[in-house]
Amino acid sequence: MKNKKLLLGIAGCALVTIMSCPAYAEDIKVVDGDGMEYTFTEPIKSAVVYDRYNTELFRAVGATDLMVGVDQNAVDTYPQYWDGVGKTLDIVGQNCTDFNVEKIVTLNPDAVFTSSLGEYENMREQLADFDIPVLVVNAWIPSEYYDYIQLVGDVTGNSEQAEEYIDFCKSAMETVTTGLENIPEEERKTVYFENNGENKTCLPGSGWNDMIVSAGGINIFGDIDYETADQTKGNTSAYEIDPEAILDANPDVIIDNIYSTKVHGELEAVVDLEEGELEDELASFVDRAGWDELTAVKDKQVYGFTSFVGNANSKLIAINYIAKWLYPEKFEELDPDAFFSQWCEYMGFDQLEGYVAQLQ
Repeated sequence: MKNKKLLLGIAGCALVTIMSCPAYAEDIKVVDGDGMEYTFTEPIKSAVVYDRYNTELFRAVGATDLMVGVDQNAVDTYPQYWDGVGKTLDIVGQNCTDFNVEKIVTLNPDAVFTSSLGEYENMREQLADFDIPVLVVNAWIPSEYYDYIQLVGDVTGNSEQAEEYIDFCKSAMETVTTGLENIPEEERKTVYFENNGENKTCLPGSGWNDMIVSAGGINIFGDIDYETADQTKGNTSAYEIDPEAILDANPDVIIDNIYSTKVHGELEAVVDLEEGELEDELASFVDRAGWDELTAVKDKQVYGFTSFVGNANSKLIAINYIAKWLYPEKFEELDPDAFFSQWCEYMGFDQLEGYVAQLQ
């Protein structure tokens, strides 16, 4: 029997909380993102990890050596960034919805870490008979990120590394957090954020909306309730909207999450971009009927970043950039490029150049 035990399911708890921060003479008690409480008598020695945000989190706290399995999506997304993960670890399904229970059981991990975006309840039910706990970790939600860092750090025995990483992130975010306190709601700028397709945007409930709000912006489609909306138009991360609605809203700032360009079919993490490549992409991006009359286009308040920058570090890097774009006069001392560079170094690779741009 493994040294782990599910103690209690707590319904209705949205945020992960840390129950204790033990010195391993005591049990390690955590509550995951689904409100389930778990007790481990010692740090885990092996883990199956779904969702690339969670894979990145394991990397950040120095626990990649404990990973024995990952999903195919984590391998396919920015493959050079993961540096051979798909060659050294077993693949346990395509993603956190299309998972392989038989493979997980064969690997017999001490715990599985997955996202609430997948069928975690089904996974949990199937693995219960094998005494393999399934912890929900939503590292894609910026406002909950620090709690998940600490959870993974505690469960893997890397609490100190987790605390160091949290301090690193908080230090970089402090300027944004403090600065936004001095910007009243009526002075906040409106934002149109396009993600994963023309006229597709984010809604409340997505990490992208969380990103915009955390940067002090007002999502022009933040009033759409996905639960009562036409769900055939997409999901909360990429919801198709009427192009006329963008013109009617006339946002202060427009941001494009760039997944590919004419030069590069896919923008992997460490791809070498040509000079002006993203600027050219933004010029094409705004070439739409009526957009020349938008205030953001007239004032060149159109920005873009690669999807890697947008996703990296639970979107904290993107939050820095967006805050700087929205309120440059308020954040003169804010240096998103420096944060990005420091994070790249923290994660073990060189600074990436040309990954953000402004319409010229």
